[in-house]
Amino acid sequence: MTSKLQTLIVAGASGDLAERLLLPGLASLLERDHGTAGARRVRLIGTSRHEWEDGQWASLLERASESAGLDKGRLHELLEHDEARTADPAKPDDLRELLDAVEGEPVLYLALPPGATERILDALLEVGVPDDLRIVAEKPFGDSLESARHLNEHILKVVPEERVFRVDHFLGMGPVLDVLSLRFGGRLLEQVWNAEHVERVEIVDDESIALEGRADFYDKTGALADMHQSHLLQVLGLVAMERPERLDADGLRDAVIAALDATWFPNDDPAAASRRGRYTAGTSNDRDIPSYADEDGVDASRGTETLAELELEVRTDRWKGVPFVLRSGKGIGSPSRHIDLLLRAPEPLEGLEPGPAGRIRIDLGVRGGIHASTALHGDPDPFAGEAARLEVDSGRDPLLPYGQVLVSALDGDLRLSVRGDAAERCWAIVEPVLAAFRADEVALQEYPAGSDGFEDSLVTTA
Repeated sequence: MTSKLQTLIVAGASGDLAERLLLPGLASLLERDHGTAGARRVRLIGTSRHEWEDGQWASLLERASESAGLDKGRLHELLEHDEARTADPAKPDDLRELLDAVEGEPVLYLALPPGATERILDALLEVGVPDDLRIVAEKPFGDSLESARHLNEHILKVVPEERVFRVDHFLGMGPVLDVLSLRFGGRLLEQVWNAEHVERVEIVDDESIALEGRADFYDKTGALADMHQSHLLQVLGLVAMERPERLDADGLRDAVIAALDATWFPNDDPAAASRRGRYTAGTSNDRDIPSYADEDGVDASRGTETLAELELEVRTDRWKGVPFVLRSGKGIGSPSRHIDLLLRAPEPLEGLEPGPAGRIRIDLGVRGGIHASTALHGDPDPFAGEAARLEVDSGRDPLLPYGQVLVSALDGDLRLSVRGDAAERCWAIVEPVLAAFRADEVALQEYPAGSDGFEDSLVTTA
């Protein structure tokens, strides 16, 4: 069986996101499918508003191949065709030329900020929209609730919702997808996935890296808008949602938005339910890191946070009274990416000394895995519980997260795409906290780079 031909146009192909994530993801996808029945046939056109230097495009593809663990010329070999063009898709004439170069089904990937995305949408309306065009919009989707609503209205004038793919690469990570299998693919964990058994939920994404030269973007954004508004709240939606009637695009995304709609701050007080901080000079990942305020390109007076925490509650019968804590930080000495469900202490039983309360951890790191701690009989007293750890190592698909994102877009599978109403709801959740940060209602704490963050943390587990 011969697969259909598709042309992937990447607007912003010379940018950091394309090099680090998107193109390696494409390489991992094409390599995985190579030699299989119906292997993908993809033509790639990378655009940049700036002139490409000699050899820049070839070098970019080589680095992407190596990032995917492949020989450096592999991505070029796997593509039906590839080329770099100096073009501004926001200009109708340039966009028309790009669309004229398409063979097969067009997929337009906008690896660009929201403002640039909107200008390209205007150009599409002017030149005419191909009937089968799919648009992939990179996060952040808007920079506020108002702008997200405006962008949603704008994009739906160009293509219908079923041809819009709002990217959140967290949803393409194998361990995140394990949440669905753990909950709905068997009975073992779903039975305890509720307030009767779970005392607290923590969703953490701490990284050891610092600013890494991204001041132009990050200093105007901060941890809350960069990580919580999209990634962490989308994970919360999967953890907290009710069982959908079916696991198709509508069923899954309806369940996620229902969970997000039920998500609020305790006592409706966002300032009391949030923490923020920024790193000072220190050593992280065996590297000396300057204070964030002294990093090149940073305006210290903005008070941009590099670590943010939120406490939320999901006001459903399943999760009544259970705090959900979200945290993301940079320059953390013990980086971790995980979901923790902290279990309630067992009912006492006369004659048995209980061990520590149990925990279910879903490791969202590269290897993934499920770790459960519980109590087994002690030594020498068999009637005294001792902590025991049960582990399941997830065998990982060679597909990188952005490879999974591209599978969804190329196949037209919307299940891992953020629906417009969910993007807006996430902004609605974080905007009161952003306002509290700007008004200095939440103290900007400091923590040394390489430490575990500030002391006044909402997170209880490492």
